[in-house]
Amino acid sequence: MAQLFLVRPMTRALVISVFVIAASQLVGHEQGTDIVEAPNHERYSRSAYEAGRRDAQKDIRENHLVVEMFGGPLPPWNADWVKLLDERYHIEVREVSGDVVDYQVLGHARGYNEISKAEIQRRFGGDVVSRTLDEARNRWKQNHAD
Repeated sequence: MAQLFLVRPMTRALVISVFVIAASQLVGHEQGTDIVEAPNHERYSRSAYEAGRRDAQKDIRENHLVVEMFGGPLPPWNADWVKLLDERYHIEVREVSGDVVDYQVLGHARGYNEISKAEIQRRFGGDVVSRTLDEARNRWKQNHAD
């Protein structure tokens, strides 16, 4: 009987550990089915990605070009970049989050920008978003050189 008593707590602990691990994997699996990982290892919500694509397609049909951005702090030339994109190409830069983002924000912005940037490139050629950002950065640096 003493042996059973010594074995049982260990067995019980083992069973509980296996159950907890299995349950956490199941919960993680249920919660994680919407989370995918891109080749660059960025994880995002698949449903938010699809919603972002649909939102961009709707905006394009309405002739509204937008680039979603997140992260912070914003560089000092950001306002100039936003202004140049709007004045030259009628492209809006929409800040969708600050420096704290979740899988939904990442997914939506990723899906939205894939569609939106493809349309922007189709209309204007090349990567006008990046080129305009480089121009705004260079102008700012020239104006603030020591």
